[in-house]
Amino acid sequence: MFSTLLIHGCGHHSGEPTSFSFNVAPSFPGSSWEQQTTLPAPETWASKDISEAEGCLELSLQNRISEGRIGVTFSALVVSATKGGKDVRPSLPESVCLKFAKQEFCRSLAREAWFYEQLADSCQGTSVPRCYGFFSSTMGEQPGYPDVTFIPWEKRIYRLEDTDDVLSWDNPSPDWLPDDQPGAQKYISDLSGYKSGSPWYTWQRSEHNPTLAVLVLDLLGKTCTGVRAGKVK
Repeated sequence: MFSTLLIHGCGHHSGEPTSFSFNVAPSFPGSSWEQQTTLPAPETWASKDISEAEGCLELSLQNRISEGRIGVTFSALVVSATKGGKDVRPSLPESVCLKFAKQEFCRSLAREAWFYEQLADSCQGTSVPRCYGFFSSTMGEQPGYPDVTFIPWEKRIYRLEDTDDVLSWDNPSPDWLPDDQPGAQKYISDLSGYKSGSPWYTWQRSEHNPTLAVLVLDLLGKTCTGVRAGKVK
């Protein structure tokens, strides 16, 4: 697990390309499903320990792939990768996929990062992409702020008002998840406190100093365009 992520060409400062830096961040565990007996979730339910993360992954932003409800994806070239003073670049692919959270949905992306952690031993690299880390920062930590722009947030197609209604219930964060809904509480529990003890539990978007969050994943096949291919003969 890398402790630092540096992405070149991720924004502009005074009209010139600039790099953005991120630090490894904890994921956001979900509540556990309880059908009959309510028990604390096992220790493996907790977010991955990031205290021993080390090294730096250096990338160069390339092409925009697609946009969804909570994020935007880009391809990126791996420039360098070091751990413990050693070059680990040969252990990584030439390119990776970056999934950037939109301003309102960093909490949701942190939950997605937790799912990748839960699937790390059995499914990553087979049925789901490998995940090389979840990282976060703020706009205020970037050189040149506030005179800096963040490319993944430009040319946005889907706005918050296009996908999310105003919440009809009290919630720790406007970036709600399925296990936040009042109707779900009779089926789930958080006795271990992994969810409520997370820094993402009450996360709020800041208008003046927005949070930046990104997942680094395997870059897989061709982009899904929605256009059906011809019949396979």
